[in-house]
Amino acid sequence: PPEKVFNLPLYSGFLVIDTRDAAGFNSGHIATAHNFPPFPAGCSHETKLAQVEALLSSFLDYTPDHYNPVVLYSDGSEPSEATLRWLAEWFWDVKQRNLTVTAPACQPGNIRSGPHIVEEEPYIPERAFFDQVIAHTQALWRIIGGFAAFHAMFPTLCRSQTGDLLQPSPAFIVPGVFLGSRVFSLASESLEAFNITHLILPEGVPQPEEISCLTCRVRDSDEQNMGPCFAAAAAFIAEAVEDGDVVCVQLFGRSRSAALVIAFLIRHRQMS
Repeated sequence: PPEKVFNLPLYSGFLVIDTRDAAGFNSGHIATAHNFPPFPAGCSHETKLAQVEALLSSFLDYTPDHYNPVVLYSDGSEPSEATLRWLAEWFWDVKQRNLTVTAPACQPGNIRSGPHIVEEEPYIPERAFFDQVIAHTQALWRIIGGFAAFHAMFPTLCRSQTGDLLQPSPAFIVPGVFLGSRVFSLASESLEAFNITHLILPEGVPQPEEISCLTCRVRDSDEQNMGPCFAAAAAFIAEAVEDGDVVCVQLFGRSRSAALVIAFLIRHRQMS
């Protein structure tokens, strides 16, 4: 689902591949995505490998920080879906058979599926990058609903250019509820990007203008009793969500914010 990809967290740098056509990609895509357009009808296997080569080269300017999982998405059309399936199947075939790039990828047609070569070879950036992907990727994630579904939920993470740096984002919990963190900024532009209208904050933190806030007087301590805050916080979140607003629980710690969100889910969503 789109929210699972968003919560990787996507801003920290993952491999994302968009199999829509160039026009669709250039009109808007996940900011960190690279385009792998649908194959021409009836194209050869060599042509497909040449396109893989071009994809590898495009990643060299924006090397990701994480190789697992690799995220793929299409637009739902048959050409885009067929290309996504081919790329996924080809990747797993290469990985499972312990194959790799065996020639420089700077010339047309130089990607081959062949056994690892043991003798010393010159350093080739594309090959080194590909070997890292093969070695570390354990899962391929396909976004259900494709780009349209992701854009509908998280338009602020979509751009018309590749390589834009994404700012730290809160974690998506359920529609209308985000879980903040120490790295998520409370600047107005950050709040507006996620349509956040309500905040739950610890005592002493300045409250942003035009944002409804609930203050919790709780210390960041293992001995802190969170009980008195549960009812008030859960009711605050529930009322905001019912009104169509968006809440971010931002107590600047690992457990206090999560505890309040869990209280809301138990009390108002009947989760256990």
